[in-house]
Amino acid sequence: MWLLLFGCSFIITADAIKCFVEDQKTALSCQDDQETICSQPMFIPYTGFHSDAKNSCGPCPDNTENITCSECDSDGCNTSPEIGENFECHNYAWNTTSENWMKQTEYTTCQRLKETAIKCNMPGTAADADYSFPHNGCGPCATDAANNTCVECDTDKCNEESSATSFTVTLLPLIAVIFSLVM
Repeated sequence: MWLLLFGCSFIITADAIKCFVEDQKTALSCQDDQETICSQPMFIPYTGFHSDAKNSCGPCPDNTENITCSECDSDGCNTSPEIGENFECHNYAWNTTSENWMKQTEYTTCQRLKETAIKCNMPGTAADADYSFPHNGCGPCATDAANNTCVECDTDKCNEESSATSFTVTLLPLIAVIFSLVM
């Protein structure tokens, strides 16, 4: 009879799930034997890991799952994905004086997963002050970008101001001055 009870208790008792915790290189058994979930910070494409979460045993903190943190339920499942090499893209800002998008002097460092392609974006010729410039130049154009509001390219530092944008920015004020002098 004792053997039967001991055997049943052995079957019911399971090892705790093994999770990566903070910066550990090996998944370890969680301290709480009843723990069944591991959590980790979410990777935001072209931005990097969300800094408000850490690899840990247990679920994500309240109201953070699928926002800054993700959960999984198998041993070692919260391992970090393989990261690709960083790349840089130009950043642009709206200039209220000249009323156009101007390339900034500082580059934005873009982070990606190993299998993610390099992509940069920049405001197109139809982008006005209301245009939403995604990820400071890192990554593709927003899927809802209207025609000619965004231009994308696929190499490091490729989002230079296009000749069409330069032409428009330089030529339109000149045409306005000439027109005002003639009229």
